[in-house]
Amino acid sequence: MIFLLLACLPDLSERLEALDSAATLDTSEVSEGPHRLLLDATDYDLWVELDLDQKQGPWELRFQRYLVELNPGLDGDGASEALWFEGADFDALGASDVPEGGWLVDQEDQDGDGEPERVFDDWYLYESADHSLTPLDRVYLVRGPSGTFKFVFESYYSEAGTPAKLQLRWQQIHTENTP
Repeated sequence: MIFLLLACLPDLSERLEALDSAATLDTSEVSEGPHRLLLDATDYDLWVELDLDQKQGPWELRFQRYLVELNPGLDGDGASEALWFEGADFDALGASDVPEGGWLVDQEDQDGDGEPERVFDDWYLYESADHSLTPLDRVYLVRGPSGTFKFVFESYYSEAGTPAKLQLRWQQIHTENTP
């Protein structure tokens, strides 16, 4: 019996490594933008980190179910900030549209509800009748050490209807804007 248990240890170790690697996302194989991604944020305990410039640097955004945080945010080590444009055209938005001010960062709880104040707290419309989430008509700008990116949520659901399988699109629009 002990022999069988020991024989399974390497396989178990490989599975645990695979689970741990699911907490981050390697987008190094994605071609030049605009980038599209189906991001699996279904785990209730793990955050999935997204490095928008795909150069193995610090992540700009991380996801857990419907929650989205910026880095540095609440416990990150980067320097990212964001803002958004209501009803903007993703394809038309360019480097000349990047404002100097108005950038936001995630903050600790400010209103006493026990929850942090995240820039992306209201990226969706919640439908109480069927408990569904629909992305708002916004184009976000996310600015970090590697530049500025335009970013949109296309869907919260996979084609099969699975929640927390976010469909995202982004593209770098400026390489020198840093917070």
